[in-house]
Amino acid sequence: MKYFRIGACICSIVKHNELYKTQRWLSIGCSRRNAGKTEIEITKYQEIQAFFRNEPDFVARLNNDFALPFTDINVVFSQLQSENKKDNHLPVAASAPSPLYKFFKQGLVRKPAIDFKYICDNPVEVAANFKNRKILDDFCVVKDIIEPYKRCKLISEEIAKYRMMDAEVRAQLGSISSVDMDVDERKKLQDQLTKSKTFAYCIITILSGIKQEVEAMLYSKASLLPNETHQDVPVGETATLLDVVGEKPKFDFEIHDHIFIAEKMNFFRQHNIATLVGKRNYYLMDAGAELEHALIRYTLDKLKMKNFIFFSTPNMLRDVIFEGCGLEVDKFDQMVYRVRSVPESNFCLAGTSELGFCAYFTNHSLSYKDLPLRLCAVSTCYRKETGTRLDPRGLFRVHQFQKVEMFGLTANETGKESANLHAEFVSIQKELFEELGLHFQVLDMPTDDLGLPAHRKVDIEAWFPGRGKYDEISSASNCTDFQSRRLNILYNKGGDYHFAHTVNATACATTRMIMALLENGQQKDRTVLLPECLQPYMYGKRSLRKQKHFPMKYVGLQQKKKNYVIPT
Repeated sequence: MKYFRIGACICSIVKHNELYKTQRWLSIGCSRRNAGKTEIEITKYQEIQAFFRNEPDFVARLNNDFALPFTDINVVFSQLQSENKKDNHLPVAASAPSPLYKFFKQGLVRKPAIDFKYICDNPVEVAANFKNRKILDDFCVVKDIIEPYKRCKLISEEIAKYRMMDAEVRAQLGSISSVDMDVDERKKLQDQLTKSKTFAYCIITILSGIKQEVEAMLYSKASLLPNETHQDVPVGETATLLDVVGEKPKFDFEIHDHIFIAEKMNFFRQHNIATLVGKRNYYLMDAGAELEHALIRYTLDKLKMKNFIFFSTPNMLRDVIFEGCGLEVDKFDQMVYRVRSVPESNFCLAGTSELGFCAYFTNHSLSYKDLPLRLCAVSTCYRKETGTRLDPRGLFRVHQFQKVEMFGLTANETGKESANLHAEFVSIQKELFEELGLHFQVLDMPTDDLGLPAHRKVDIEAWFPGRGKYDEISSASNCTDFQSRRLNILYNKGGDYHFAHTVNATACATTRMIMALLENGQQKDRTVLLPECLQPYMYGKRSLRKQKHFPMKYVGLQQKKKNYVIPT
């Protein structure tokens, strides 16, 4: 599709030269914020305003051929209007809910390297994978991904044509003084060429704005595409049993759940605290807190012997990292705590140190000779847990807990590196839990439970006698290049750069491990036998017994008998 006006010289497009560099909102690539406005900007805005007013038929053709049905040209104009009235930072397209795309437009991260060629070449396979993952019901690969992607390519090609024409017009303007012609004729030609540049500038501005809108919609949809699924992953809702370790403990007395045991031993409190700290929170005191720290130290010692590098990661991160790691944008408010004090910064509280690790390596490259990397961190994990009403009491489903996380980075030369590290992490988990004396089963999780980033995920479920069932105590995911493509995490081999693979796994989620140890180690005399491997970390304790510590009496306004204590 070509557009011509007043001869070939009018079919030109103004390149982004020094005169127009302040037009940041046009940028197809990365731009940074720039305060204030120049007279040139205001003039150019007025030219575009006049173009929309004086060329309605031409604008309509641009709208029909390039914008519809993905966006409308009036959206582009309204974006320019709103930005002309505000400070001159780069706006994000109105249709873009993606924090990652917004970061890209602000010049803070590269454009997510979604493999659109693979999607276009394999639409049936991509659609089947999406359906198996059950991400969205109304998602269509052709309509939501392939068609807007092809439209963006079409617009880019059209822009390139006009920029080539612009070179010719600029060359004519540069040499017009040397042309042998009448002064009046030269002035007339110069005016025509100048008008051509203005007209062409408006075309490229509109096309660039349309592309930004379509591209924003494309990347917001593409962010929902899950990773490719490993061929051995079961499709549906039922996991495949890979291994069973140990046997269920046998009891010749009445058994209890962890809540009963911990409360009777006076090292767990959850009653009368919701008013001040909210529901699904808790206190661990004395031996309970000792047990939590013992589990962390035991786990770290084991990982240190396996040459893991220790990290301490931030708990507060920008939402772009959450999306880049695979959290669906429309589930943020359901799963993540946002920090409201500075809304425009979009900080959230991390649910795992995996996010902090990914942030650390974002926009960086590693040397091939240093891979694979094995890292670990202890962090406080924050989970909103608003999507379920299960387990309102106890330690199983809480808003915050301590966790030791394993994280790895590998190359992708043979296609097996990340799979091997994933298997290594699972073997470490099994070693840790078996030494703690737990009975557990290892599961290859089905497509329903993979989420967006995992290529393959293995969960370990321990037996909880007090609950009378198996429940998850750890997870290990091979995310291949899903996170690195979105966050620009690379490795360098011989001067060539490639996307690294990421692997993550739980080494110890303290709350669930405490639950498992209490319920599996409970004794007839109402003590809890500690695993031998933990005893050195428990200051010589071999078992947990009822704690004697400072008693307290409730004196608040909610006491049943209104015998208020009034201080003097």
